[in-house]
Order: sequence, then C-alpha cells, then structure tokens
Amino acid sequence: MASLLCGIAVDPGFLVAARAAQLVFGLMLGVFLLTLVDRHQRRVPQAGTILIALSLTGYQLLISSQGTQLPFGAAAPMLPIGLGLGAIGAQLSGLTLSRVHNEDAGSAAGLFNTAMQSGTTLGLAMASFVFFNHAPAGSHDTTVTTAFAGSIWYVITA
Repeated sequence: MASLLCGIAVDPGFLVAARAAQLVFGLMLGVFLLTLVDRHQRRVPQAGTILIALSLTGYQLLISSQGTQLPFGAAAPMLPIGLGLGAIGAQLSGLTLSRVHNEDAGSAAGLFNTAMQSGTTLGLAMASFVFFNHAPAGSHDTTVTTAFAGSIWYVITA
C-alpha cells in the first residue's frame, strides 16, 4: 500500500478500472450536457461567462488573502473556469454563424476565427501590460502577488 501511495508500483487492473469509470462518467455527463445545451442554446454561453467571472473573482480573493501560500488551493477555481470556457467555446461559433447564408459560410468562418485570434492576442497583451506595469523585472513575493491580483481584475472586467 505504501508503494502505491508513493507511486512506485501501480496495479494495472486499478488503472483500467479508473479509466473505464472516467469514460463512462464522461459519456454520461456529455449526453446530459448535450440535452441541456439543446434546450437552452443561447443561455449556455451567458451562464459560462457568469461562471468564469465568479470563479475569477474567487481566485482573485484567494490570491489576495493567501498569496502564494496555497499552491493546491489555487487549483480549485480552475475547474469552474474550465467549465465556463467550455460552455462559451462550444456554442459561440455555432450561435455566431447560424444565420449566415451558405454561400458566405467560408468567409464568415474565416472572419470569425480571425476575430477570435485577434481578440485573444489583444487581451493577452493588455493583461500582460497590466501585470508587468505593477511588477517590474526583479520583483518578488507581494509585488508579484499584487500585480497578479490586479491583472485578474482586468480580465474579469474585460
């Protein structure tokens, strides 16, 4: 048992059972989410945006109060952020391009992807600007934590 906890030896049967449980649970969750998305098409990205904003607010408060003292506690808000990004990303292109005529679909899809890439690049540049404006080169500890918390507020409001 101690070797299993230390990661030295792993029972192959355990790995197969764990992988099968992930597959079955993932499929069941996927079918449930597809029926939910079909029923509430336009509300899913809105709910994803709200979930991301709330999760980032909680993450910012956690970083502001605890600093870098809780490395595993900082991972907790990442699950709802990932769920929110999935809710937005999976529906956004379909909702955006749903009313485009067939003869314009290729151009519209290219324009949509260009706009997404440009927005991502601009957002990353602005968040980096905010962070490095508050934490110049050679900064440590609280300066970096404060700069990170400030850049999260920028991402939430963007």
